[in-house]
Amino acid sequence: MSNNDDFMKDLQSSLAEEVNDELGSEGDSNRMAGSKKNKKKNKHTGLKVFLGILIAITACAAFLVLTPMGRRVLVGWMAEYAYSVIDKNNNEINTASAGSSFADDGLNGADISQATTNIDESQMSDTYRNAMHEDGVYNILLLGVEAIDSSEESGHTDSVMVFTINTNTNELGLTSIMRDTYVSVPGEQYYDTRINGVYRQGGIELMYETIAENFGLKLDGCAIVGFEAFQKVVDAVGGIDIKLTKEEAHYLNHTNYISEKKYRIMKTGWNHMNGNQALGYCRIRKIATLHGTKDDQGRTARHRRVINAIYKKVKKDPTKVIGVMNNVLPLVKTDIRKQNATAYMAGVLELALAGKTLDQLRLPEGQPDGTEYKYSVINGADMVEVTDWPTLKTNFLNFVFNPHPVKTSGTTMTRSGNVTSD
Repeated sequence: MSNNDDFMKDLQSSLAEEVNDELGSEGDSNRMAGSKKNKKKNKHTGLKVFLGILIAITACAAFLVLTPMGRRVLVGWMAEYAYSVIDKNNNEINTASAGSSFADDGLNGADISQATTNIDESQMSDTYRNAMHEDGVYNILLLGVEAIDSSEESGHTDSVMVFTINTNTNELGLTSIMRDTYVSVPGEQYYDTRINGVYRQGGIELMYETIAENFGLKLDGCAIVGFEAFQKVVDAVGGIDIKLTKEEAHYLNHTNYISEKKYRIMKTGWNHMNGNQALGYCRIRKIATLHGTKDDQGRTARHRRVINAIYKKVKKDPTKVIGVMNNVLPLVKTDIRKQNATAYMAGVLELALAGKTLDQLRLPEGQPDGTEYKYSVINGADMVEVTDWPTLKTNFLNFVFNPHPVKTSGTTMTRSGNVTSD
């Protein structure tokens, strides 16, 4: 059964309950008052009015949720409300590359095809301007930063992800980049390092340049959250269900990864986690995941699993978005314009209601055997060193822009995922 069918079934069930309650109340009133015709007539009139109101509400709800125009109206209201709860003075990213992110530019962008750029490309390098981009495909950088309260450059990025809205193929994608990935950082004043240290060196503008330089992708904007915001997202959707191994459960119960001791009650198998527990789960590195991966591979897998669980909760009950807005948006930093935020929300809502899943990718995605990457010590620090950048870049761009062939450094990636020489 589709999400739309579920929605209408729930509405019909609620309507039936309301009608039964009303009829029951009517029967009780009639028995108490006798069989006076004028009272019965008034009751029937009241019931008709009541049913008329319910039908009107049902029709409005169906219009808002089941039709493209209605969804645009609904998303427009949501976006307007979202930006009313953001602290505009404190939450806009202050960088030369950022657009006028909180300009009152209306809601015309509810149609994602009308989305405009968030980034002033005149301030960016030729490498960034020439990186891969395609109309109809929107890539938002998601950063989880250790501390953003006092200064947006004050923390390492514990999580680096790219969220893709591909309206050409009607797909949603989530790519996580291993935080220890050793990258080339453009600019003489900077030094090559792990990708999680780039933001601390030069803020979001340097992150854009670094991803274009190493991964070949031009981004469309970013959203930055700290640990507090992450916990509130999970709590706002009512918690999430995560399956744990025996070792994971034991580790969470006997370390400070779950900061609140009273929540260290994890068990083997499925657990319904609140925000504090989910954050602890995401930070695990030394213990293997359910599928046997550990270290930074395991941690990025946990990040994607949690994001996917949140997405499923919102897809099942879109009203939870309001809770996320109230609790989380005041803590989010972004350079995305209101018009574009509305457009992106509309695109995601359309695909979510159509039942689309969230496709996932990890970079690097191979095994640490030296073929695609290996663990190295560089400048005294543990790094994930990519040994085959052309293949990694090709796989990534194919995931983002699929099914269109992508050419990178003399190779062509086909839809099937096979790399062939030009």
